[in-house]
Amino acid sequence: MRPAALAPPPERRAGIGNSATPETFPSSKGWRRIAANRELVAQFVGACVDTIALFKTEPDVVVPLLQRYLQIDDRKSVEQVLAYYAPLFQSTPRPTFVSEIQRLRGIVARKYPAASNIGPEDLADASFVDELDRTGYIARLYSKAK
Repeated sequence: MRPAALAPPPERRAGIGNSATPETFPSSKGWRRIAANRELVAQFVGACVDTIALFKTEPDVVVPLLQRYLQIDDRKSVEQVLAYYAPLFQSTPRPTFVSEIQRLRGIVARKYPAASNIGPEDLADASFVDELDRTGYIARLYSKAK
């Protein structure tokens, strides 16, 4: 079972001390929504983690679903698709765009000058995944599959 209450967001998520304000950078509105709906976001992230685990560990469940929604009757072809894509998903899906932040910052800063001060922590909140990982929830998902 997923943790019911996740740790409160860092202060910057509520707009405190954040260099990006509603007037200067559009993403801060999203952080307020996350802070106001933290439980809903936690449920969504948990569902994504559950789905990735299912995709990676339960081919007998996933292949028929893929066949149905991809409209492919050939089971072997769908098994090959699953075998190709399953390893591409991280078991613990944290943001991976940190190496691209410099380029992204330059593009966004053309329209929003305050964006030149943003960092990866201003664009993604890994605390939801971190909490699922810290509590052992993700490890338990994969230990069941073994």
